Amino acid sequence: MQTARTVEAGTGEVGLGLFYPYGVINAVVQVADKEKKNFTIPYIQATGKYGIIDRLDAGINISTFGQLGLEAKYQFFGDQESLFAAASGIGFNTFFFYYYDFQIPIHLSVHPLENLGIYATPKYIGQFINSFGLANTYFDYAGISGGIMYGDRVKIGLDITAAFPLRKIYSIDVFPNLYNFGVGVKWKIGGKGGKKSPYRF
Repeated sequence: MQTARTVEAGTGEVGLGLFYPYGVINAVVQVADKEKKNFTIPYIQATGKYGIIDRLDAGINISTFGQLGLEAKYQFFGDQESLFAAASGIGFNTFFFYYYDFQIPIHLSVHPLENLGIYATPKYIGQFINSFGLANTYFDYAGISGGIMYGDRVKIGLDITAAFPLRKIYSIDVFPNLYNFGVGVKWKIGGKGGKKSPYRF
């Protein structure tokens, strides 16, 4: 749940989000027990980010279902005040150290108003599991997230993510498409603001 803009250097951002996933856990359960399907657990995620230098930030996230993650993002087009922004980065997550994934996203966003961001984020997702009846299994997805962020120092957001397996596991379609729906709020800590961007016309 983020636009392509990075957090300003020397500035912090904290957030809370409520998410409802579909297919994330039942993909694993179907391997161990084919009678169980469509198992979902809503969860709350807390996030924190810090602007290290201009156009580069890093963050951490933790959720109520046991996931811990780290991420970094570099904005290669635009700035915190620009109409258009583009960025890339990398994220790493683990679920109680039994499950791992990494993500390589391309963040794209447009900001028609100073306090409104509309974004789309295509991404590659690689996942590794060594539990739940799966032995050293690696699988990968192509995904995309889209949503809006509205606000200035306090922002509210809406996010929808979809991911699709790039190959079959065990020569069958064991792992389904993954979907995640979320709403959240973010608070900016520190920062100057009020700058005129050379990228905004």
